[in-house]
Amino acid sequence: MKEGGKTAEVLSAQPATMPLRIALIVADGGTGAFQLGMATFMQKLLGRAEFSLTSVVVQPQKVVDYSTDAGVLSAGLDRLGRRGRERGAQLMEAIQDATTEVRREARRSVIVVMRIGGEAMTAISGNDVREQLRKSAAILYVISTAGAQRAAPSQIRGTDNVSVQQGQLRDSELAESASNLALVLGDGSKDSGGHHDEGVSTTLVTSLERVAD
Repeated sequence: MKEGGKTAEVLSAQPATMPLRIALIVADGGTGAFQLGMATFMQKLLGRAEFSLTSVVVQPQKVVDYSTDAGVLSAGLDRLGRRGRERGAQLMEAIQDATTEVRREARRSVIVVMRIGGEAMTAISGNDVREQLRKSAAILYVISTAGAQRAAPSQIRGTDNVSVQQGQLRDSELAESASNLALVLGDGSKDSGGHHDEGVSTTLVTSLERVAD
């Protein structure tokens, strides 16, 4: 292998034993779709990791700060069941926040994003968040439900020139925002060593089990 541009000999290799520091971000629109999957995920890694839980129905809300306490984590999960139904999650902001908090000495950093789509428009640059992800040294895993990548409906309405121009501008902004988010979820996860999976409600638990493994 090379380190700092210089060839170095590999003397040994073994499974990593350093504890994990995992930021779980759930943008489920308040549906509770990932609650069971998260419970299974944390149960598999309890004793090997500390977890934080962030709910993104609209604005990011820290439900549990980094903890290894099973009781605290269980109470946090209880708050991530059905809690209304709303669109417009500020997911890019939540990921950006996680990149600044997840890194810690003597820990392996991981960010797991769970989403159903319909995120709010954002002006945050996808390349900027990818760079922050790289600096955090965190691995990013993303699990999306089927249809989460669906484009937002067109904003073009009316027949007068002003209405049409406003709709076209809005469509352009929505497309750029979606492109920035896709850049982070797709290329960002791949570059970090993770991946982006898409599934249906019946496979979400299995998908999170695979990430835990």
